Amino acid sequence: MRTFLSNLSPFQGTFLFCVAMGVVTAVLGGLVGASDGPNIEFALIAFATWIILGLFFGGIAWVVDSLSSWRSSLTRPTAGRDPALQALRERYACGEIDENQFEAMLSRLKEV
Repeated sequence: MRTFLSNLSPFQGTFLFCVAMGVVTAVLGGLVGASDGPNIEFALIAFATWIILGLFFGGIAWVVDSLSSWRSSLTRPTAGRDPALQALRERYACGEIDENQFEAMLSRLKEV
């Protein structure tokens, strides 16, 4: 169950929560105060309200998640992914260049 819930998107999680709340509200609300039988109209209205809330808030969650993914794709690659910087670090780690050369080359790379 935990794996299933952790794999849900924000929209799916929000919508699933609202559906569950709609079922609980419809069942309990339809039975409460039902002296002359279950109140089917209230149960349907309560369930439909939760579905609409799930679509609304799930849609907001989807938009926020999509914008967040889009924004993170626009950022520049980090220094760890820069092949020139990675090669410079490897040369420094292997002892091919000393600290002064490394700092000079690093400052030139940052200028570019």
